[in-house]
Amino acid sequence: MPKLTAAQERSIETVLYHLERANKFIQDDATIVARKKSQCTTTLDFEVPGKGAASSICKDTGSDMAGLQMGIDYLKNFVKMNSKG
Repeated sequence: MPKLTAAQERSIETVLYHLERANKFIQDDATIVARKKSQCTTTLDFEVPGKGAASSICKDTGSDMAGLQMGIDYLKNFVKMNSKG
């Protein structure tokens, strides 16, 4: 595979910047990621007024959220392996 051009590398670095920014927001302790459900079934669930209930999910493992960091790592490695410099 040919090496990335400078413009391609800059484009990927821009994508990485935005992915890492989003991931930092999601991983912040003040951010809760939840999945909607019909009703509260445990003491860990919470009501969403007029919309049923929600259950907090793990941000790091056991959900599709883990794919965000894996994608970031993959892109970083791709750039590293395919850069001219």
